[in-house]
Formats: sequence, C-alpha cells, structure tokens
Amino acid sequence: MRRWSLALAATLLALLHGASYWHAGPLDDDFICQVFGRNLLEGRGFSWWGIEQVEGFTVPLWVALQALGQGLGFDGSDLSRLLGILSGGLAVWALGSAWELRTGSSRGGPAWILAASPAFAFHACAGLGTSLLAALIALWLRALVREEREKSDFPWIAGVWLGLACLLRQECALLWLVWILAGREGRRGLPTGALITLSALAVWSIARWFLFGRLLPISYSVKALPPVVDLTYGLHYLLNDLIIFGSAGLALAGLALAVNQRTRPVDRVIGWSVVVYVLYVVSVGGDFIFWSRFFVPAFALGLWCAAVWLHRRAIHPIFVGCLCLAMQWPAVLPDHNVDSRGARFLDHESFEQRWSSIGRWARDHAPAGTRIGTSPIGAIAWHSRLEVLDLLGLVHEHSEGLEPNLERVKVKGHHRSATAWMLAEEPDWILLGNGLRIGGRLEINPWEVELFQSSAFQEGYRRVEVDLAEGSPLDLFVRRDLPDPVGTR
Repeated sequence: MRRWSLALAATLLALLHGASYWHAGPLDDDFICQVFGRNLLEGRGFSWWGIEQVEGFTVPLWVALQALGQGLGFDGSDLSRLLGILSGGLAVWALGSAWELRTGSSRGGPAWILAASPAFAFHACAGLGTSLLAALIALWLRALVREEREKSDFPWIAGVWLGLACLLRQECALLWLVWILAGREGRRGLPTGALITLSALAVWSIARWFLFGRLLPISYSVKALPPVVDLTYGLHYLLNDLIIFGSAGLALAGLALAVNQRTRPVDRVIGWSVVVYVLYVVSVGGDFIFWSRFFVPAFALGLWCAAVWLHRRAIHPIFVGCLCLAMQWPAVLPDHNVDSRGARFLDHESFEQRWSSIGRWARDHAPAGTRIGTSPIGAIAWHSRLEVLDLLGLVHEHSEGLEPNLERVKVKGHHRSATAWMLAEEPDWILLGNGLRIGGRLEINPWEVELFQSSAFQEGYRRVEVDLAEGSPLDLFVRRDLPDPVGTR
C-alpha cells in the first residue's frame, strides 16, 4: 500500500497544482489553435478564415486534438486546460516511474520537483500543448530507461512517444538526432523505434509542403531576427529562467553527464538532449510569455540529469522537500509583481478575458461580414466568429520579408507588422492598444505606431467608444464610410 501511495502522490500533487491555475489560462495564442481546430472540424481544413489553407500554428497535433475534442462537445478553453492538467500529471508519473525503474525507489525522486514547479503547473492551463509535449518527452525518457533495463515488451514505444512529440512541435527532431547519434554505443544501425519518429516527421513535412507550399511554419520566418539579436534575446531569456526552471544549471548537469565516460548510454542521450534543447531555445531568442514556456518541455530531462548526479552523492530526501517549498516563492510576492502567482491570474483577467468580452460583443453587434483588424487575434476571433485580420502576420504570410523594427519593439515575436497589407485590406473595424485603457487612456502598442500614424488610417477611420458592460469602455476605430455600431457613443 505504501508503494502505491508514494508512487501516486507526486502525480496527484501535479494534478491539483495544475488545477489551481485553471483561471489563469488559456493564453490568446491557444485561442488561435482553437479557431483552427474549429475550422478543421467544420470541414475547412487548416484555415484561419474561409478555405485558404495556412499553417498559422506551430502545434499541428494540438490543433487536431482541439478539433477532436470540440467534436465531442468540449468547449475549446476547457479542453485545453483539461488536457494540459492531465498531461502535467502524466509527465510527473512518467518521470517518477522512470526513476523507480532506474533506482528501485518508489519515492518519486525528481518527479516531486516537477510536480511542485509553479511554472510547470501554470503552463498546463496556459494551453498550446506545452505540458502535453513535456509528457511525451518524459514518456520517451521512461521508454529509454525501461528498454535499457530490458523490461520492455515494446522496444519501439520510445519512437512512438518521440514521434508524437515531433507532430506536436517539430523542433523535437533535435532530440531524434541526439538519440540516433549519442545512442549508438554498442549498437548497429538506428535505435529501435527511431524510424517511427522519422516517419512522423516525414509525414507532416510532406503534408506541410502539399497543403501550404512551404517547409517551415509561418511563425518561424516572421519571428526570426538577425542571429546576434536572437542570441541576445535568448541569453536574456536564459538569465530570467534562473529562478524559474534553472535551465542553465540543468544543461550543465546534462553536459557533465554526457561527457562522463562512466555514464550509461541512456543518460548520455538524455544529457545531450537537455544541452541541445536549451541551446536551441537560446538560439531562437526564447519567447515573450512569462515563466519560461519554451523551457517547459525539457524540464523533466534536466531534472533527470540533476537527479542522477545527486543520487550518486546520496542526498537526503528532505532536500527535495525543502526545494519543493522554496519553489513556491511566486505565491508570496504581491500580485502586482510580474513574477508572482497572482500576476498570472491578473494577466488573464486583463487580457484574454477582456478580448473574450470584445469578441462576444462583436458577435452580438457586428453586421454580417464585418472584418476586424488587430494584433491580439485569438480570443476575439474565437468568440466573434468574424474574420479577424492579423497585424503581426502569424496566420498569413503578409509579414514575411519585412524588416524587423528593432528600435521601437522589444517584445519577442512582435517585431514585424503587416501595416501596408492591413491598410490595403481596409477592415471595417480596427482595434489598437490591445483594446485596453491604461491609466484611463488608450496606449498604442509599439508595433501599431506605424499603422496609427499613417495618413490612410487617420483619414479613413474614426474612434468610437463602446460600452462592454464590464471593465473600461472599448476604443474602436470604425471606417468613416460605415455607420457606428449599435451601442456605441
């Protein structure tokens, strides 16, 4: 009974911890995936609006799961949070189970750290398949450890888990390369199951070419900056992560494990995987979302590397408990601190809930065929069911090839704006400043300044005030040849 209780306790903690962030998500980008999933379910393929096929997402498996779940009657947001929380619990179970396979201990080891991490719990509800990716990678780790112990009746299962991870986010191809290169010790040919992963990569690459006529997602080229600039962003991202996941330290533990001559082949694969994944995140400039979203998938691998080193030194289990408690520092910060637990809920209330209100208002008041231009497109498009034109160019190709605005814009992923295209499209309504008032006034985002200052916008649009019945009024810019929407002043 004790064995089962200890084995399940960390998983239960992960589920409860993830559920505690239910009202802090999902993120607006997850609403984009919900829209794509809805359109896929409705027979329009991978379209943002109409029937034009566009890969305005980086998580094809997550979009497919959205379509399936919505088809079963789930609300898109509830589905994202539910899948995320369950995936978080699965990742913790996989890490704890792998540790038991290696050491014989049912105490959970590094699984407790994973379960206690506030950032890991938050991203379970933030959506985008982040914790699902962490679970698939943790299951891959477990399959490798079990195969090493020669207890697996399914030696190919590691390839299945990593193949699914590659269908979720294609950068997991880097883990496949590490697997086939670092895992060759004592082998001839590819590791068992590696061809399954390669097949998954090939299937989506071929599908991408035929569906979208490209080899990489739109966001890759739209978000990419000059290498030195991306590296600067990435190093800053890594530095900020020191108190979130400590990925720099975990990568060092992975490197030390990988180069040690006495390291087991599986640990060498895991060690190099952590190093390569962290270097990849740094090289692409990280992410703009709080609490180290891009480092979440490799956290379990890094914890494994650290745990292997600590296990050799017989660290007392009380150290793990103290570390779990210390990780709760965001809960003691005031809500207005951007690193606090409370800030995650305030962010969601200020942004996603606000955009959801705008979308519902537009659904009820916009004339049929209304087209809205803005940069926060996800929740507005999901709730309004109207055509939403994306100023940042994440769901179309109109920002590709544009020079990034490195002087004015400091938010990763927001450096290119399809201003000329947006003005040429002449949307009926334009929403600026994230639809918010700061200190009682509308503040234009840095990536919207060129649009706002253009003569075409100033001469072609007028501002009206919309009462949303909750929060501050909405500043909506309406094309001058159109009437004011009902309920404006």
